[in-house]
Amino acid sequence: ESELQEYQQSNNMGSGTDLFSEVEEKRVALEQRVGVLQRESRSLKSKFVLADTQRRNLRHQLMTMMGNQSSKADAARLRKMEEALSQTEGEKTALERDLKKMKSKLEKQLKCFQEQHAASGDDDNTYAEFLQTE
Repeated sequence: ESELQEYQQSNNMGSGTDLFSEVEEKRVALEQRVGVLQRESRSLKSKFVLADTQRRNLRHQLMTMMGNQSSKADAARLRKMEEALSQTEGEKTALERDLKKMKSKLEKQLKCFQEQHAASGDDDNTYAEFLQTE
């Protein structure tokens, strides 16, 4: 028995409860990370919708101004509107890129979580190897 304990300590193999607590800690950490990524994703989506709405409004105002020949729109105001439209389109592009990155991160975390969950159904040795690779 003392040889078994020495062997377990030298190989960093604790008791079965240590393995399960480590598994539970990793599972909880992954769940928390997935939650954070989901909240960030929702936030980016709402920012994207807002930027897209602003862009559409600016485009509509610009088209109305350009089409309204009777008011003879001020050139400086028209230029300002075009700059605002260009800036909003740039923001939209950046938000689309951020949203795509966030979705990718979320998918990776979910995949990792699913792999961990699937590994926990196997025998303890397979799951211990999985944890060591992480």
